[in-house]
Amino acid sequence: MGTRILSTVIAAGIAFVALVASAHAFQDEKSPTLDSARARWERLSPEEQARLQKNYERYRALSEEERRNLADRARVLRDERDRVHDELPPRTRERLQQLDPDTRREVMRDLVEGEVRERGARIREKMPEALVQRLEQARPEDRARFLAEFQRRARERVTLAAIDKIGRKLDLPREETERLKALPGDQRLAEVLELKKRLSERDAQQFGLPEGLTQAQWDEWQTLPPAQFFDRMQRWRRERETERNGGVEGQALHELGQAMRPRQDEVLDLAHLSPGERRLTIFQLRRERIIAVLRARHLLTDDKINELARLSEGAFVRSLRELVVRPLQQARAAAAPQAPPHRD
Repeated sequence: MGTRILSTVIAAGIAFVALVASAHAFQDEKSPTLDSARARWERLSPEEQARLQKNYERYRALSEEERRNLADRARVLRDERDRVHDELPPRTRERLQQLDPDTRREVMRDLVEGEVRERGARIREKMPEALVQRLEQARPEDRARFLAEFQRRARERVTLAAIDKIGRKLDLPREETERLKALPGDQRLAEVLELKKRLSERDAQQFGLPEGLTQAQWDEWQTLPPAQFFDRMQRWRRERETERNGGVEGQALHELGQAMRPRQDEVLDLAHLSPGERRLTIFQLRRERIIAVLRARHLLTDDKINELARLSEGAFVRSLRELVVRPLQQARAAAAPQAPPHRD
């Protein structure tokens, strides 16, 4: 159940930019990019053209408020695209720049989709089951709004608590912590990320680098803006935690997560394909990696694995979660040592 709604929300988010872009391409006959849009249109398959035509009709049917909300969400995804581009390794960025503008745009969209899916999976693990059920029962047009509200509230709780905790460690004056708490949400989050980076740098100077982190990795992270620094650090910590304390179930989940993640080099290797063919091939490669993990770890019988291998992408992901991921998560939670009650 959870995977179905998560996939729906992610797919809807990815479609927002395409919806706005296709609407503009139909509407703006005087646009200097019209020739480029027509060229992209001619490259699409009949099915993809029909999908964009449907998007345009949906856009025309929206109210002004809905169009504004759509534009806001498209802006968020454009920001995500810029972030993903900035974090690409130099060699990957160089390969991307060698593509023609239309293909480069399409490949970037696929790279962003991979990042959004990975982040969405992490969000799903933190969502209360009651919220998942609410999302399941909501109208499709309301789902993204509900998810965004959940993220906003969670972010507010985390940032307020982080300001108090980090403020004590950095000996910030009380007036400064209160000022930070009073900031608007986005500004407060930016300040928290800056504080986290300062605290990590101070700890590294006083106590040395965390076990397993190389000096080369740390030097590379130091050049990143606070948001990217924190994201990289969190990803590294999650992987280390899985290696140390995940047990058999945690290791299996980690390997499945790695297998499910699209590879940037693979996306670029397939740049010559049409968007539809590229996405299908990327899914096939992911499915092959996942099935290899299922076989190596004996997570399903051969008959079940063969059934999975015949499913479409959406059905494959739903079945994988119900048959494998959720049972592994439950087993890992049951095996985890219980923390002692907190005492003030």
